[in-house]
Amino acid sequence: MDDLEPSISRTRVRAILAVNDGSCPAAHQVVVEAGAGAGAGVPLACLMPMGTSVLLEGRLQRPPAGSSAERVELRVERVIEVGEVDAAAYPLRKSMRKPENFRDLMHLRARTNTVTTLFSLGGGTIPYKDDGTIAFEDDFFKRQAFLTVSGQLQAENYACALSSVYTFGPTFRAENSRTSRHLAEFWMVEPEIAFASLQDDMNCAESYIQYLCKELLEYCEKDLEFIDNKFPESPTAIERLKLVSSTPFERISYTQAVNILKDVEEGTFDKAIEWGIDLASEHERYLTEKIFMRPVIVYNYPKEIKPFYMRLNDDQKTVAAMDVLVPKVGELIGGSQREQRLDILKKG
Repeated sequence: MDDLEPSISRTRVRAILAVNDGSCPAAHQVVVEAGAGAGAGVPLACLMPMGTSVLLEGRLQRPPAGSSAERVELRVERVIEVGEVDAAAYPLRKSMRKPENFRDLMHLRARTNTVTTLFSLGGGTIPYKDDGTIAFEDDFFKRQAFLTVSGQLQAENYACALSSVYTFGPTFRAENSRTSRHLAEFWMVEPEIAFASLQDDMNCAESYIQYLCKELLEYCEKDLEFIDNKFPESPTAIERLKLVSSTPFERISYTQAVNILKDVEEGTFDKAIEWGIDLASEHERYLTEKIFMRPVIVYNYPKEIKPFYMRLNDDQKTVAAMDVLVPKVGELIGGSQREQRLDILKKG
């Protein structure tokens, strides 16, 4: 259970928290005994300030008679993670929760029930309408406007309130790359998962790709047969989808990948391979098509070739980033564990 905003009451032996994970407007009642709090090396007092984030493990049970909890409460057996808050400096105190204050706190307003409820409703009722009432040829903005390359920044804000979120929509690139792998416009899914590690990121990516392949095989059989007949090659599209959907992905570090590629016969690649470069498409496809003959996840890339928001590893040279590589394509998914340590972010 990943929860994002505790408060309520505390004694010397237990804390009773009101915790909201963004799944509904109501808070969950959570009981933390002193021993469970010590499991995370955090005293109970550190769980109390509004805005604290907690990752908890425990049992759901009916509350005792006379309790304010309506249905069930969580009896915590282990406190796994705590994101502490300075209660005096936290800007979303109850006394400041007025709509006009949120305009100055755009990055925090997703943590209010008002905003999260509106987004939860909107996510379940996305309208698809084009009745001709909008004059698309008119200049709507009346000023210079820009197209987004990603919804990541906004999704990160909302993950702090809703635990796990994703965006799905059109994105745009202005890269001067005229290849079959680079598009000026495409649709992209971008999940942001609270409390997720690099391992969680890789598991999510692998499971999602395999799920999509299985859906295509089950519901688009005739379309796939048409493609295989129209563009015959070996292995066929159906065979590749079956391979990806049923085979565990190989997982190797960036350093291992470079060492493997260095042993390949000289002259095989146009771009020389050395530690610190961004792997080219020819390197990625060689790993998936010649070495492992299956999808490959490469992780722990050099920090110099990745963005500042990816978590710095203990070796101080690599970051917790990963790319999913598939045969015939190369990179299909990229992701990382986010850097949450403020001092390291400031240095970046």
